[in-house]
Amino acid sequence: MVTISTFTIASTAPLPTKIYIEQQEFSLRDFFLVSTLILNSFALILSLRNRRKDLRNSHIDDFWLRKIIVPEALKEIDDYCIKCKKLWRKVKAAGCIKDYSSTADKLNDLTDTLISKLSRYADIERKSSIGPMINTVVGIADEFSGILIEILHSIDRHSSESSPHEALTLHIDEAIIATDRFQKHVIETIARHHRKAAS
Repeated sequence: MVTISTFTIASTAPLPTKIYIEQQEFSLRDFFLVSTLILNSFALILSLRNRRKDLRNSHIDDFWLRKIIVPEALKEIDDYCIKCKKLWRKVKAAGCIKDYSSTADKLNDLTDTLISKLSRYADIERKSSIGPMINTVVGIADEFSGILIEILHSIDRHSSESSPHEALTLHIDEAIIATDRFQKHVIETIARHHRKAAS
């Protein structure tokens, strides 16, 4: 006779344990961390947006410079120089300055008209490269106007000399050369500003 003994193994399930999670209060340090993260994200978005805007503005500036402002400004300067030379040649043909103040007024009017026409372009967008370029050209034109008035004053001063016609011719030739130099200087200034804006 065989006896089989059986064993009963009781399965003991683990007793449930209570886990306590300590809740931390939102501290001042946490507030600064979150604030810094938000501010940095905002600064990054703003920086990208400004960069995109600057890029768009530079394309607009380039278009305005190449297609509108440079050709128009050069045309105005060319017209101004032609009118100045015409005035000097008229004085040369007359052999004297009949009315000093009238001639000086005409020169000043020509310069004022040029400066007024150029200044319109400086108002297109003051933060762009256009404004500084036009302001530089206006400064050159203003300085040149002073040179012409000084030449005119010299002609008037020498008109009482023994050979006034010779002095007149010399000064008028000087004025025409100064006009050509002015025109060249302005063209070089515009080209330099344009290259700087494109880079």
